[in-house]
Amino acid sequence: MTDGALPPPSPSAPRSPAPSSPQPSSPQPSSPQPTSSQPTSSPPPPPPPEPAAPAEYTAYDTGVAGERSTARIGPAARWTVRLVAAAGVASVVSTVVRIAVDVRAADLLAGRVEAAAFDDLFASAQLVSAAAGVIGLAAAVLTVVWMFRVATNLRSLGRRTTWHPSFSVFGWMLPPFGFLVPLLVVREMWKASDPAIGLGSQRWRAGRATPLAHAWFVLYGVVPAIITVATLSSVLEATLEPDRSSLERAEAVTSTSSLTVVDGAATALAALAWVLLVRRLTARHTELTGES
Repeated sequence: MTDGALPPPSPSAPRSPAPSSPQPSSPQPSSPQPTSSQPTSSPPPPPPPEPAAPAEYTAYDTGVAGERSTARIGPAARWTVRLVAAAGVASVVSTVVRIAVDVRAADLLAGRVEAAAFDDLFASAQLVSAAAGVIGLAAAVLTVVWMFRVATNLRSLGRRTTWHPSFSVFGWMLPPFGFLVPLLVVREMWKASDPAIGLGSQRWRAGRATPLAHAWFVLYGVVPAIITVATLSSVLEATLEPDRSSLERAEAVTSTSSLTVVDGAATALAALAWVLLVRRLTARHTELTGES
């Protein structure tokens, strides 16, 4: 072996592998890690609540056209019944006082009482009649409100009524048939409020109206009209000659005494018929609308 020469490798010694050059690796996508400075997403806000219906309306499901709203008629019906009943009682009281005036007028004409006694009772009868008129006017206002709500509900339910709800108000003022239009409106409201007929059907037109409506019309419309025609001359004389003497006034009272009793009785019975009609029609209508 010469100096400076490497010794030959031993056949039993393993060879060390040659170092390999590093291979470039493809970059792997990494998911972003949330940091404290990055905002986190929040859930969406809940939807706003549905608006509540007004207190005077009650909603129901028609089963055909979805949910609708109808006006409540219960409070107006109750006040109408109370005021009409009060007007009927006031009519009875007024009739009793008028009968007493008739008796006092006959006594004056027979010379059994003084004129002052007749005049005092006659003035009291006028006050009672005026009070009955005020109560009747209040009952008429509530009646119009009740009828208008019923008629409007029927239109809202899809009942194609002949009479527009405005006739519930202005129908009372149409001359010369002041009570005929309300009669026709009430007849139609009764038939259209039949709860046994579905809202999508128009079979309610073939229904029958209640006899109470016709009874009310005869007692409140026909009978007073006949009495007014029969006593028109006396009314005109009392209006055109307000300064008549007590004897002349007593003669006018006695000439219409029988008609006064008939008028008072008819008014009281008409009030009773209207009370029954309002109660029954209200029950029928609220069953249709589902008003509690």
